[in-house]
Amino acid sequence: MNGLQGVEQAIADGMRDAGLKPRPDSIYVFRNSSGLVCFYIRLNADGDTLPSMSCIVDHISNGSVKEGTVIGAKTMIVGCIQQAGNQTRTAAREVDVETGVIQDTGKGDAAGTDGKSIRESAGSAFKAFKGNMS
Repeated sequence: MNGLQGVEQAIADGMRDAGLKPRPDSIYVFRNSSGLVCFYIRLNADGDTLPSMSCIVDHISNGSVKEGTVIGAKTMIVGCIQQAGNQTRTAAREVDVETGVIQDTGKGDAAGTDGKSIRESAGSAFKAFKGNMS
């Protein structure tokens, strides 16, 4: 996972494997300052995915959305993907955007470090949620 190419698709496929329906533009993937691969997924009150944070950043930068707003999001899934040796782990938290309270957590592990492993570990992490998103 040297680059981020294909990571969004692997996460989206993992979401589908868990019975969720991500939008094509719903997952924002980035590397944090420590080099860890992280992602955000915004959900509305019905549990449907919303446009990604990159779309929101664009709206904030052009002034059409006030900084600090989340435009219709009820919860966010905040997660990271870690790889060590021949293992991939995806950890995710579902967070209420108004209160900041973590509503649920999930983690998934898979052998390997390719896109299939990211998909499998992400799918397991999303399946571990108690069903708040479905």
